[in-house]
Amino acid sequence: WKRGWVVDVSNNGVIRFEASHGSEGGIGQFSSKPGTIENGQWQHVVVVVQRSELEAASRIYVDGKIVSTGVIRPGDISNPSFDLYFGRCDQFTFSGQIDDVWLYRGALGEPEIRRLANSR
Repeated sequence: WKRGWVVDVSNNGVIRFEASHGSEGGIGQFSSKPGTIENGQWQHVVVVVQRSELEAASRIYVDGKIVSTGVIRPGDISNPSFDLYFGRCDQFTFSGQIDDVWLYRGALGEPEIRRLANSR
């Protein structure tokens, strides 16, 4: 178990976010239903992480719509010992194309996420 986070897409179109503080069990994960990510289609994806013990405040959006919510408990998920990668996680690689990756310090609200999705 390493401290950090990952966003991945499975072969059956599930998009998942997982965070770990470096010990077994992590601090939370949540994922969409199968078929959310469509092969051969450009899709706008946003993951908003708001840490809370009590409510499913973190969200995944696809094309401006919420497809999953979950709880990511408080904890340090930054890991300056590891590089930030897009399209690769350990031995697994993303089969597709990635364009326009943005990271924000604060959580975006739904109106801003919809504007971003509609402007592509």
